[in-house]
Amino acid sequence: MRERLGLTDVPVLLSLSRVAYEKRIDKVIAAMPSVLAQVPKAVLLVVGDGPAREDLEHQAQSLGLGQHVRFIGQVDHSDVPDYYRAADIFVSASDSESQGLTYIEALAAERKVVALAASYTNSLLDDPAIGTTFTTQAEMVHQLVNYLQHPHAFDDPAPREAKLRAISADLFGDRVLKVYAHAQERFDEELAEEAERLDEPTMKG
Repeated sequence: MRERLGLTDVPVLLSLSRVAYEKRIDKVIAAMPSVLAQVPKAVLLVVGDGPAREDLEHQAQSLGLGQHVRFIGQVDHSDVPDYYRAADIFVSASDSESQGLTYIEALAAERKVVALAASYTNSLLDDPAIGTTFTTQAEMVHQLVNYLQHPHAFDDPAPREAKLRAISADLFGDRVLKVYAHAQERFDEELAEEAERLDEPTMKG
């Protein structure tokens, strides 16, 4: 994918989502001049399409970002994993994600995530080997630059592997089965208690 995009020797940031205003991709684009001041070859890929694309393209043009922000458009679902793996960092300034699937997909592709701070992202990105969160543009820039300039500083795979196990479909399935098993036990107990009450002789007097 990097060869296809002509990005074999440059740091790559990735935004992958519906290109809608609530995804706040404009915040990431606005941070790019500060990122480029420290990492001059960096490129932001905006993968996806949506109603905000035209405005975002104008924004990138007005900032003179040229080929440093590339709008890829909608891609085949089968190509999505390759875009994650083509990037160095997945970045999101969205304030509308309660449980964003893209964060999980990025982790599964072994890519670090830099995302806007919220209860979910703070819980998910709780180790620098997984990713980190920001509250201001300056923090976003600092974290992106730190990862790009020190790509091997946080390479311990253990935290990411533990996180992926904790949110895995298998573990979720096991937890759901335990809930149902417990509910079945309670139901059976209540049925037995009801049967005992019905079998008790009635008192006359």
